[in-house]
Order: sequence, then C-alpha cells, then structure tokens
Amino acid sequence: MKELTYYILVDYDDNDRVLIISDDKKDCLNMIEFVLGEDIAIGAYDCDLEEVMEARCWDDYGFKIFESKVTDKPICFKRYVQC
Repeated sequence: MKELTYYILVDYDDNDRVLIISDDKKDCLNMIEFVLGEDIAIGAYDCDLEEVMEARCWDDYGFKIFESKVTDKPICFKRYVQC
C-alpha cells in the first residue's frame, strides 16, 4: 500500500478557514506568500515577507500547515483539490 502525504493550510485569522489542501507543500507556501503579501500591502502587518518566509514564522501571522498521511487511495476533496 502506498503512503500519500497531504498538506493542509489553515488561516486562523480568518475564522480557521482552510485555504488549500495539496500533495505539494510548495503550494501551501505559495498561498502563504500570496495572502500574507496582500495583508502587508494593505497595511494589516508591518513586516518583511521575505524574512517571514525564510524564518518560517508564518504561525505568528495566523497560518498553520498540517500534514496528513493517507495509506489507501487518495481522498477526494472536491471543494479544495481537483480530483
């Protein structure tokens, strides 16, 4: 049985909203860069996006990446991941 890993990005500052579910962690990192970059642009945060990403301290800004391992056929999340 093949083990698959999915990454789930949650935005705690937006009512614990799930932003993306992907089998590639880079997708979650790109989403953090996009959303946090927009927040910085409108003045919600006064920080340097590159420093946040390099230090991996996005938890301080309400983001959390969870890892889920699946050992059967992939789970289909119709709303979040194209199956």
